[in-house]
Amino acid sequence: MPPKKDKKKDEEIKGVFSEVEKALYELQLADLNRKLARLRSAVTDYENRNEELQKAYDKLDEDRADIIAYLKKTLNVKTDENLELKEKVKGLEELREIETAQFKETVTELEKNFTTMKDQLTSENKLLAGKLNTLEEFRAIRDDLMRKFERQEHSFEEQEMKYRRMLYDAEKKYVIGKDNLKREMEGRLLQLAQEFQDASEMRIAASTHRVIRENIALNNQLDNLLQTQAKVAEQNERFREDERAAQNAKEVAEEERDKAINKSIVQLKVIDQLTAAFQDVKKQKALYDKKQFDNEKLQAKMQKLVTDNEDLLLRVRILEQNLHATFGEQNKSVVETAKLLREIENYKKILRDSAFAVQAALKLDHWSTLDPSREIIEREKVLNKILKVINQYRDTARAESMESLISLGKIYDKGDLGFTPKRISRRSVVTAGGAMVTSLELLEDKRSVSSSTSVSSLGSIRTVPSIELVPHEEELIESPKDSLLSFTKTSLHSSEEEESEAGESLDSNNMEKLLAASKAEMQKSLMRDLAMSQITMQSQMQLNLIDDRKKSSMLRVESRKDLSKSVEFAKREADEEDDDDSEKEAETAEKKVEEAEKDKSAEPAEGNLDKTGSDDSKLEDDEKKKSADGKSVDDKNEAQNK
Repeated sequence: MPPKKDKKKDEEIKGVFSEVEKALYELQLADLNRKLARLRSAVTDYENRNEELQKAYDKLDEDRADIIAYLKKTLNVKTDENLELKEKVKGLEELREIETAQFKETVTELEKNFTTMKDQLTSENKLLAGKLNTLEEFRAIRDDLMRKFERQEHSFEEQEMKYRRMLYDAEKKYVIGKDNLKREMEGRLLQLAQEFQDASEMRIAASTHRVIRENIALNNQLDNLLQTQAKVAEQNERFREDERAAQNAKEVAEEERDKAINKSIVQLKVIDQLTAAFQDVKKQKALYDKKQFDNEKLQAKMQKLVTDNEDLLLRVRILEQNLHATFGEQNKSVVETAKLLREIENYKKILRDSAFAVQAALKLDHWSTLDPSREIIEREKVLNKILKVINQYRDTARAESMESLISLGKIYDKGDLGFTPKRISRRSVVTAGGAMVTSLELLEDKRSVSSSTSVSSLGSIRTVPSIELVPHEEELIESPKDSLLSFTKTSLHSSEEEESEAGESLDSNNMEKLLAASKAEMQKSLMRDLAMSQITMQSQMQLNLIDDRKKSSMLRVESRKDLSKSVEFAKREADEEDDDDSEKEAETAEKKVEEAEKDKSAEPAEGNLDKTGSDDSKLEDDEKKKSADGKSVDDKNEAQNK
């Protein structure tokens, strides 16, 4: 019986403990279920947030990839445009080389006549070369800036890699420390559990062992739940850190994007400025080529005008010589008219003698009727007189015909055919021949009138039909008239011989002296014209040089303004970005530009001092003053910007 009581006591104890414990455990289970529900809801929320953050991160990656692709496309387009422009420039340079080769061939032919123009063009080429050197220096500065920009980007990437490595090392240390702490905590928990088991086995009964086991199981479940919660919290923290890192990366990417956009804008502006400068240089080259072409045209026109002027001067000199020749021919014609008048008097004398012979023949007919013995004597006398008259006319006609034959060989002089440049004598011969023809036609008209009067006077006299010599004499008198016409039209040297026979050598000497004096005057006038043309050419060249210097000074001022604007723009960008390196580079660029301008201003000053005098020195002083003013303005701008 006693053992039965013990069993009842044990059952009562078990029932009472189990109800209280059940209530407690039910409450604990309800709390734990609530906690599980909360944790599960939190886990679902975190998973949803993680998915949303992952989507946002993927979207950011896509946007960044799109931006990078767009920037790469724009960069490729710009590089293609740059290559096209370079190809165009190469084509233009090849065309320029071809054109320069063609122009060199023409310049070699005209080099002797355009030495002054060559000096001017070389000075302009020096100016253009200086401008090109400044552009090349600007390109070199731009290349240096681009290199430094690339170095900065490289350094930024290295810093980013270092930062990532540091983050990775920190996370690694954190995970390793956490694992070590977990191991230590598990070891301690096992140690505590073992100690607790030992103590419980020593003190607590089996029922309590069971409860403890259940408690341990619940604690293990709670530990698992807590571990899962800790894992979820760690994941949450990781996701938050990832979100922060993504946010920081986003901000960094946005800043880099803004910087890249600003830099691309700056590069575009620089490219636009360079293209504008290239277009300006191209326009200046086109204007220079146009000026050169116009100058060549003007030089050709001027040369043509000079040749026309020389031709006109030669014509004037020829006309003067022709005038002198006409005056000499007039004197010769006067001498020939005197000679012809003497010949006419001789012919009149012959006609008188013939008339006396005819009268004597008529008287002979009258005396023959009275005295036949005397008829023979008188007839012989009359025949002798007629023979004398006929012989006189034949001698004169024969001499004139021989002179005409001799003169036929001397019609043409040296240079009349055009192989040698003696056109003066030919023109004088033609004009003198025309004057001689007109004068001799007048004389022939007079002679025809006189002969008609003599024939009409003789026609009234009755002649003997047996004597038929008078009409033969009239025919012989008419024949030398034709020979006189041919003589006067063709022979000039025969008239000169007759003048020399008449004793007019003094007139020929005077004519030679006048011709020599006219030649000397012509040479003097030609020398004066050449001197005047040279003076006008020099004055025109000086005026053109002054105009070109003014234009070059204006172009320098404009280029200086453009460079100052570009430098100011670079300074503003440097102030916005707060980069000390860019400020130093801008200062070095300004110094280089100022040195190049000084060199340029010194080069044309040295070249122009040899050519021109006081005017060039004045222009150089004005340019130095302008450059000093520009430097002072640049220094003020630098001080303000600093």
